[in-house]
Amino acid sequence: MNKQYIERVFDFSFGELTISQTTIGDVGCVVWDAAIVLAKYIDGPNFKEKHSFASSSFLELGAGTGLVGLTAAALGGIVTLSDLETLIPLMQKNIESNKNVLKGKCSSMVLKWYAVLWGSNLSFISPPDIILVSDCIYYEDF
Repeated sequence: MNKQYIERVFDFSFGELTISQTTIGDVGCVVWDAAIVLAKYIDGPNFKEKHSFASSSFLELGAGTGLVGLTAAALGGIVTLSDLETLIPLMQKNIESNKNVLKGKCSSMVLKWYAVLWGSNLSFISPPDIILVSDCIYYEDF
C-alpha cells in the first residue's frame, strides 16, 4: 500500500517549513502539538539568546516528522533526527523538502532505544551539545 501524504506549513522567523505527514501509520507519522510548541520556543528569543546555533550540534530523539530538529537546522544547527527505521523515509522526505531553508545541516539515523539499553555501541556519533525531545513516546513492545 502506498502512503499518502498531507503537507502542513509552519511559519517561523526564518520563513516556512513544509512538513509531510502520512495518512497511514503510527504516532511518529504526524506533527504533535508539543512539537509545534518546542519548535516555536527554539525559534524564540529566550532560546536564541542562550544558544549559538552555528556552533551547536543537536540530536532529536523520537523525531517522527522531524519538525523540531528541522527548526534547529534552519536556524544554523547541525542536527541529527533519530527514530525507528520505519520513520526514516518520512524524515528524509521532510529534510529534502526543506533543504532550501536550512542554514545548518540535517541528517537522519535509526536509533532503537532498546539497543542502547542493551549495550549497542553509539561511538559512531559525536555527543550532541543539545538533545531535543518533544512528546516522545516509547512502546516497550517495539
